[in-house]
Amino acid sequence: MSDKITFAEEVQAFSTQFSALVEKVAVFQSVYADRFYGSGGADEILDTNIESLGITAAELASFITPFAGQLFNFMNNLTVTEGDFSVTLNRLRTDI
Repeated sequence: MSDKITFAEEVQAFSTQFSALVEKVAVFQSVYADRFYGSGGADEILDTNIESLGITAAELASFITPFAGQLFNFMNNLTVTEGDFSVTLNRLRTDI
């Protein structure tokens, strides 16, 4: 029985963490739009603003728009466009 409890606890923990991340993605999108950080925006994020992070403004934007938008669609049972979103995540990761 212990294995089943452990498995169920792991699934619960993952579901909780994943839900929190999905909710945070929506916040990222709102902040990005509300602060006019997008290309051509009044306070556009430029490569020079984030060069110390080793990423470009385009790489950051690819998370905010296509990836986050498709995650929203997936979570809300809407049509999801096929794409290699692992590339987006891999470019932004800091853990490897």
